[in-house]
Amino acid sequence: TLFDQGIALEPAYPHMYEMKAYYILPRWYGRRDELREFIFAVADRHPQAALWVLWRLQQGVYQNVFKQEGIEWDAIKVKLKKCLEPNSVKIGQANMLAYLSDVAGDAETLAAALKSVDGKLDASLWRSRKRLDEIVNRLAGTDP
Repeated sequence: TLFDQGIALEPAYPHMYEMKAYYILPRWYGRRDELREFIFAVADRHPQAALWVLWRLQQGVYQNVFKQEGIEWDAIKVKLKKCLEPNSVKIGQANMLAYLSDVAGDAETLAAALKSVDGKLDASLWRSRKRLDEIVNRLAGTDP
């Protein structure tokens, strides 16, 4: 009820979606596949909120949210890539998508996300500075 009331007031507020996602994690109150279904439903209406939720879950409680929750990367990335549309892309969103692409093992989407912001990086959105440096070197063609 609180979630429904919250998104009725501000439908794109990502923190409401994040709190609901945590609530429906299987380890607490959620049923199997509920998180996956929720992420896809949110991504249809508010891809930026879905991107935020996946990024927060990956940063907080998962080693690989896609594998652990059965979220098909190839299907969800199509929805998340809407965050890269011209006139809507932001450095933070592009870096979150690049980070999630790395988790999913998708070098093509990672490169496209960073290219959409002219390679501008926000290291605060990456779990590991070492990993970010590896990616930057690989994209620059200087990976040892």
